Formats: sequence, C-alpha cells, structure tokens
Amino acid sequence: MKKKFQNILNKLLPVSLIALILLIWFVVNKLQLVEPFLLPSPIAVGQAFVENFGVLMGHAATSLTESFLGLGLA
Repeated sequence: MKKKFQNILNKLLPVSLIALILLIWFVVNKLQLVEPFLLPSPIAVGQAFVENFGVLMGHAATSLTESFLGLGLA
C-alpha cells in the first residue's frame, strides 16, 4: 500500500506545482501587479494559441527545419 501511495504522490506533485504556478500567474494578472502587455493572463495566452494555431505550427515547422539543417551542417 505504501508503494501505491508513493506512486500517486509522485504523479500528484508535478500536477499540483503546475496548477499552483498557473494560479499565481492568474492572481498576479487579476491584481494588475504587472502590466498585461508584459504578462498576459493565462486565459489570454490560451485563446491566442487556439486562434493562431495554424500560424504557430507553420513557424514551428520552419524553426525545426532550420534547427535540424544547422545541426546537420555543424
């Protein structure tokens, strides 16, 4: 039983840490401690990612191609 609990705990800690970071990010944005153009809310970032997914993937493909070509030439 102890091994199972440790396994659950090992999976729960990273998820909890990510949730805590997102919560802090959201609270900092809501309290306007940082200007939104410097640190947009996580919701705004998610919306921009969904709206511009095609453009982002096109640029990601170009960046990966250039990286692999550069690595291959080196």
